[in-house]
Parts: sequence; C-alpha cells; structure tokens
Amino acid sequence: MDVENGFTKDLLGKRVLLVELQPYHGLMLDPLTEALAKTGASVDLFTNHHHKKFQSLPLNTQRVMKWKTMRSRLIWFLSNRFPRFFSKYIQRRKYDVIVWSSLDRQSLRVARYITSPQLGIVHEWRNEFRTLPEVLDIVARPDCSIFSIGKHIKSPGIDSYFLPYHITGFDPTSRTRSQEMAVIGNYQQSRRDYELLFSTMKTLTEEPDIPKVSILAHSTSGDIQLGIDTVASMGLEDDIYFKYSDQLHSEVEYHETCAQSTFCLTLLDDERYDSYRTTRVSGTLSKIFNCELIPIIDNETATSWGLDESIAIIYEKGDLASTIKKIAQLPPTQIEAMQKKIRDTRLIDFEDSVANLTRSILDILSK
Repeated sequence: MDVENGFTKDLLGKRVLLVELQPYHGLMLDPLTEALAKTGASVDLFTNHHHKKFQSLPLNTQRVMKWKTMRSRLIWFLSNRFPRFFSKYIQRRKYDVIVWSSLDRQSLRVARYITSPQLGIVHEWRNEFRTLPEVLDIVARPDCSIFSIGKHIKSPGIDSYFLPYHITGFDPTSRTRSQEMAVIGNYQQSRRDYELLFSTMKTLTEEPDIPKVSILAHSTSGDIQLGIDTVASMGLEDDIYFKYSDQLHSEVEYHETCAQSTFCLTLLDDERYDSYRTTRVSGTLSKIFNCELIPIIDNETATSWGLDESIAIIYEKGDLASTIKKIAQLPPTQIEAMQKKIRDTRLIDFEDSVANLTRSILDILSK
C-alpha cells in the first residue's frame, strides 16, 4: 500500500511494534497493520507460527520473527517465564510505541516491564480482568491507552475502539453467493446456541425453500463430533453441514468461504451470552462486516451492537423459526441494498478506527 495515498501521514517516521502473543485473535493482524501503515508509520509484526495464514499484509510490514523459525511455545515460554527479559528484548529495538493486538493476562506479563508508550486492545473487559493490578497500572499511565474491539464495550479505562473491518486483498462483492445461512466460529455451546439452531431447523424440515446452514468450525477436533452426531440423530444432514477453517490456506480464503453465504446466524438469544452484549466481542461481528453477511439476530444483541433493520434481520426472542421462513422470500433488491449498507458502514467504521488509533498514539507519544 502506498502511504502517500493513505488517510494521514501523522505518524510518518514513527516505528511501531505490533505484538500478538496468543495463537488466537489473528483477525486483528491484517486490519491493524493496514491501519498503522495508513498513518505513515513503519510497522514491525512480532507473532507466532499460528498466524502464518496472513499472507497479504501491507508491504511495509517487517516481521521481527519469522513464522517458520519461531514457535509459539517459545514465545509463550519467554513471556511467561522470563517476561522481564522479553521486555528488554523489545525495548532494545527502540520502538516509538508498542501495540498489543490482544491485551490480556499473557501480554500484561511483559507490558508491565515496558517503559515505552503502549496501546493495548482488549477483547474482554470483565470486572475480574479490568481490576487486575497490572491493568490498573496501565490505565493510570498517561503514555498508555486501552482500546476495545467493539463500540458496545464502554466503561472507565476504555479510551476508544478499533474495529477490525479490513482484510487486504479480499473483496466480498466478487463472491458468488448461495442463499445459505452461515454460523461462524468454534463449535461450543458456551459461545453460541447450537441447541436453538438444531431445534429450530428441525421444525422447518417440511417447509419449502428454507436455506441450508453451513457451520464453519475451526477443526474436526474437540466438541465438533458432538454436533455432527446431533445433526445425524435429528435427521438434519440435508439441512446443516460443517466446514473447517483449518483446511483453508490463508485468511483471504477463510473470508472467501464465509462470503459464500448470504446470511449469518448469530445465535446469541439466551441470557447466558449476555457478556457478548456488554463486556466482550464475538468474532462473528467482524465477519458480518468484512464478508457483507446479513445478520439474523435477536433484538437485544442487535441493539447492543448498533445494528438496525437496514442491515440486519432482527427478531424477538422465540421468533427465529418464523424469521427464517420469511428470509426465503426476501427480494434480491432488498438483499443487495442491505449488503451495500453493510459495506458503507464497514468503510466508515474502519476509517473511524484508523482515526482513533492515530489520535491515541499521537496523544501517548506527547506525554
């Protein structure tokens, strides 16, 4: 990407280190490097081999450690057992600012020893985390800032937000879509209501033109076999099928697979998922915008996430089955209009996120 054609040049000449210690949250790396590059900064990325699928990062990104030679277990070992040594290694390279794409207990072990300006992005803001002494120390430092990855996470200690609504080299409008409904993420009942999905689809087996459901799980291991067995026992093999992200070769391919669907089932109706509306973010939200998927979502979650009927199919709790019957009758013009509104919202939100990032980094650098 040509920095001269970016949004700003406010950080031109500044050296930024982007760090992801976790084997998860890889969805942050591409949009963060793109956003930092748009500010004019020089970006180094320090991560582990779990994120090797990111092959389309901006050209001015330098990798401090190569994925093929640095194993995640070594990163974990150093940051867990020798955090002070790890922090000295980072500071020795004299970066202007350190950006943690996941500010969590793991990264805090290192961040507490770093005296350089830091910006950390939290994925969960539960009370037991935000009251940790290490977090309170970061909050109290004028040269540090804490972001969330959802607008709905608002409380003292959160300075702003960064929404990961960008994947370099991916254009969702180029995909040929089916009418199917996608469920995206780990197959775990604690993350979304698969029981609701199965019981709802069972009631619709005799209905005509009901879209199929694709569940894009991470792998064939873990709880997924329980889901496969449940689908078979309920006779839903023709209505629900599974796909696996660990069989995809890049993050672009992952998003292309998501974008084969038209709709996205969030399945967060139950009260047990209330944290997704208050203190944490579901990865489904970024896929909705990045892949221009029309969410089928309960009213409470839609309100929390700021989604209205111009971009979402919203239903009251208990009305999922009747709502799915109706979407089969949506005219193509309405679907296209909703996808366009999602696209426009995504572009605005990402520009705002870049502005938030720029503003905050300039502020902490001035301290």
